[in-house]
Amino acid sequence: MDTRNKQTVLVGVMLGFLLVALIGAYTAYISLFPFAEPMDTALPKDILSVSVCQRDGVETVVSDATALLALMTDAEPTRTMSVNDTPTAAMYYTVFLQTNEWECRYFIYEDRGTVYIEIPYGGVYRAEQELLALVQSLTTGE
Repeated sequence: MDTRNKQTVLVGVMLGFLLVALIGAYTAYISLFPFAEPMDTALPKDILSVSVCQRDGVETVVSDATALLALMTDAEPTRTMSVNDTPTAAMYYTVFLQTNEWECRYFIYEDRGTVYIEIPYGGVYRAEQELLALVQSLTTGE
C-alpha cells in the first residue's frame, strides 16, 4: 500500500469511529433526557371545573375553558424534567382542572421569552405566547 492509500484508509477509519461516537452520544442523550409524555388533558365535556390563580393565591373560576384547553394541548414536550412541586420561576399561574376521575395542576410561566406549562413531576412543555396572555386576562378579568 502506498502512503496515499494508507492516509485514505486512516481517514476513513477515523471518520467511522467519529460517527459511532456521535451516534452513541446521541443515543445516550435521548435515553438520559427523554421528551415529556404528551400532555394529558380532559375533554371539555368531562371537566367539572377549571380555575386559574396567580402566585398570590387569588383564584378565578373559568366558565368556558375551551380556548384555554386548546392552547394547552397544542404545547410541545421538552426534554426538561419537572422535579419540584412548584416551578422555580418568580411569577407563575396555576391552572386547576378537575373531572370526576382526577384533578391536576398545571403551572404556566414565562422564562427568557418562552412560555412553558409545567406539570409537577410530569414534564415541561413549550407553549404559545397566546396561552400566557389568555391566562393573564382570565386572572385580571379583562
